[in-house]
Amino acid sequence: NALIRSRALASVEAWSATGTSLVDVPDARIAYSTVWTGSKMIVWGGLNGSYSEMNTGGAYDPISDTWRATSLTGAPMARSNHTAVWTGSKMIVWGGFNNTLGQVTSSGAIYDPQTDTWKTMSLINAPAARYDHTAVWTGSKMIVWGGYSGGLLNDGGEYDPATDSWTSITLTGAPVARRFHSAVWTGSKMIVWGGQEVTNAYVNTGAIYDPLTDTWKTMSTTNAPSARGRQFVVWTGSKMIVWGGADASSSFNTGAVYDPVADTWTTMTTTAAPQGRVGGLGVWTGSKMIVWGGGGPTATTTGGLYDPVSNTWTSTTLTNAPSARMSVAGVWTGSKMIVWGGTDGVTPNSTGAIYDPTTDSWSAMTNTSAPSARLYHTAVWTGSKMIVWGGYDGVSTYLVTGAIYDPVANSWATLSNTNQTERGRHTAVWTGSKMIVWGGADNSSGWDNSGSLYTPSQYEGNLMVEGDGYFNGSLQVVGD
Repeated sequence: NALIRSRALASVEAWSATGTSLVDVPDARIAYSTVWTGSKMIVWGGLNGSYSEMNTGGAYDPISDTWRATSLTGAPMARSNHTAVWTGSKMIVWGGFNNTLGQVTSSGAIYDPQTDTWKTMSLINAPAARYDHTAVWTGSKMIVWGGYSGGLLNDGGEYDPATDSWTSITLTGAPVARRFHSAVWTGSKMIVWGGQEVTNAYVNTGAIYDPLTDTWKTMSTTNAPSARGRQFVVWTGSKMIVWGGADASSSFNTGAVYDPVADTWTTMTTTAAPQGRVGGLGVWTGSKMIVWGGGGPTATTTGGLYDPVSNTWTSTTLTNAPSARMSVAGVWTGSKMIVWGGTDGVTPNSTGAIYDPTTDSWSAMTNTSAPSARLYHTAVWTGSKMIVWGGYDGVSTYLVTGAIYDPVANSWATLSNTNQTERGRHTAVWTGSKMIVWGGADNSSGWDNSGSLYTPSQYEGNLMVEGDGYFNGSLQVVGD
């Protein structure tokens, strides 16, 4: 065997608290909204440790490592279960619920992080108060639809921030009120389909909303999937694929492809289709949909690769596949799917594998230096590596550990935990060069309002390979 020797000459790996002091750090909270502006992370609203709504927030700048509290002047009333969309320059907050006041609201405001100012949104023609609604950004307007306010709703509105005006969405042809439905933005229209309506019955109906003409077009039900909710849905760029999901008694392995231009459903073959499930991974590769893992009702290790052009399923091989699990973390690298961690419903897992859809093959991930078993962790893709951090051990402890996985070298590098505290159920975003971690829960104080900025390692060194040219193992060289 070849002899591998490497010498690290320099290493720069560090956690730093998000903000060198606690000045302006948002209070601990859950159910808050988070948007990434392209350079800053804005946290706003949500519930504190006493489950009271808040109207405070903060903007974190990873370059200067500082928080700036969002102004309270003109800020919307405290709320949770609201929506927040990023327009490209401003954050729009609308709707939500304030349990302390017993109010559902139809108010909102626009936050400008450049000037740290709020602008109250007009209430004229605004949709009725609601929470748990959906909101999509079209590129120039925000569309709000559905939600709950003492009952399920099927109305909505379109907000234009340039003119501070609402335009009501017509009810003519609108879908019946529902939840657990799918809503996708095609680039010009919003498609709503499936879910559970006011009588708790599941439906297989839907409609397409055109904001330019303010019209709904009822979707054909011919060859549509059976009534269901919590289904896998992907937008291919021209069609919507619906598969899986469940109703009150069964999970499904059926689905269909919807063409909004032709208003036609094409039934997906069930030949070689995976077993029905919810709660697994579903990714769009650019040409195919991969479904893997999840439960139906028990955890599974099976999956499938669906090609909408040929209407065929190819079972993902079981050779070297990860063990059955739910709540698995996964990232799409651009050519492969990496899955790691999760639970079989009882015991957390510390293993994973890489799936290559081109060759239909799994490659086992090494366990050397891998993080311990966990769930409620985060996984981010840096463009070349996957960072796993934090989570819960499944027994009693939130974790302060993590690691960076290099799929090329098939190796883990343990993350330093200096300047870091344990947590799970947190937020993690990748800025392009750093990972920001904020909020979540820890072992002592409950909900956490601290955060950290992680800068991955960079190594410089030399490498010598001696022997017969055969290497049976893994080698990690991290650097630029």
